[in-house]
Amino acid sequence: MGRGWWPPLRTLYTTLAAFALFLPLALLTFSTGDNTAQLAAITRHDYRFAPVTITKVHYSHRNQSKTGTTYTSLVTIEAPSPNRHGTALRLKGKATTSDRLTTGERITGGLYAPDAPSLGVILTNRQQLDSLLGGPASPGELGLLALFGVLPSPSSSSRSGAATDAARDR
Repeated sequence: MGRGWWPPLRTLYTTLAAFALFLPLALLTFSTGDNTAQLAAITRHDYRFAPVTITKVHYSHRNQSKTGTTYTSLVTIEAPSPNRHGTALRLKGKATTSDRLTTGERITGGLYAPDAPSLGVILTNRQQLDSLLGGPASPGELGLLALFGVLPSPSSSSRSGAATDAARDR
């Protein structure tokens, strides 16, 4: 058999190596895409995550794709005040949901800074917020990490193949 196995597998190993090098960069790009300037500004203050009520829907845009339909809406919400006797805060924010948002609807969570209402609100669920703020990894993230931990790297495969060839040539 000798070295005849290498040319047919060269393309496969090259593709795997390129994918293994590209994937961490892609994951890094996607993970930092959600860390916006608004998130950084809100977390510099004494921020809160609380249920909020929609008081006005400014617009709602339908996004149709192969995976389904989502709606991106710009809304004004009413959030709890920093003190018990204060008036509720009115903040603007964008939300992406699977259904159209309506006035009076309660959203499970909004991240905002009560002492800086001009920063607006980030409307998201608790799991995504934990991920944005550096909380525990989600099951999907852990599964992806486990998958790449189990797969052999192309460089270790080629080394073991070279060692096998050297032993065979003796």
